[in-house]
Amino acid sequence: MFVYLQWIIGSLNFFAELVLWVAVGRAIWRVLKPINSVLAITLGILGVIITIVFWAFFLAPKADYRIPLVARIIVIGLMMIVTGYILYKYVDKRLGLALMFPLTIIQAIGQYVMDKA
Repeated sequence: MFVYLQWIIGSLNFFAELVLWVAVGRAIWRVLKPINSVLAITLGILGVIITIVFWAFFLAPKADYRIPLVARIIVIGLMMIVTGYILYKYVDKRLGLALMFPLTIIQAIGQYVMDKA
């Protein structure tokens, strides 16, 4: 039974990661689009790449330089809340709220449960 729970929590965490990565690009693109659309697209893609690389090196389950649990939960929470707030304020209220609240809670619980397993 516990194995199934780990699988479900792991899947939800991965889904929340994917949503965060896409949301970072969308937030950067929407904030910069009125200034310069080419710059917005370029920095949006770059933002997604930087987020994925940061995640891979410091936050992923098999990362070589994985940060401790509490710091990891705080960093992930801040990333999701800040990105969610930017989306909420500038473009997409539903995605922003989803990122700020339920997905942040899912990530925090998932990080804790998967770390203790």
